[in-house]
Amino acid sequence: MYMKPPPWLMPFLFMCSACALSCCSAEGAHDAKKTADTAKPASDLVAIYRRIILGDGMSWVLFRNGTCFIVMEPGSDLRQQAIDSMREWGPVEAGTPQGDFGVTALTDYPGFVVTGWHPDMLVYVSPEDAGSNADDLTIGLLGRARRDQDAHELQVIHVEDNRARRD
Repeated sequence: MYMKPPPWLMPFLFMCSACALSCCSAEGAHDAKKTADTAKPASDLVAIYRRIILGDGMSWVLFRNGTCFIVMEPGSDLRQQAIDSMREWGPVEAGTPQGDFGVTALTDYPGFVVTGWHPDMLVYVSPEDAGSNADDLTIGLLGRARRDQDAHELQVIHVEDNRARRD
């Protein structure tokens, strides 16, 4: 099922390609050919999310398989906030809204962002991971599989605390 892009992404979908993202979406159901194991190394993912998350004041938490949780209302413990949200909103349940996803093609960086039921949870999928002929459905299923794996493992690999920049 098609998912609207998350609210933090919406203002940027209609800006010029020098400062924003563009959106494409798909729906359907068939098995992804790749597994969540193909996620990029932590240092690469941190650099990628720093580039694609717009806004200096955004704090976020990165999980082992590449799921990033944007902390829109930061509390005292960003890591625990993200784990609690991932535990509740991350697991995939096919045939329910928790199985839905949206695919956003990035314009200024190669790759895609896969979103899900929770608007502040996303997964980066590189063109290499997606494959040369991958369609939005395949990319979405790969990102969704990574989110599901993160929801079960709950292993945080990075916390980007930008609360001081928000004030």
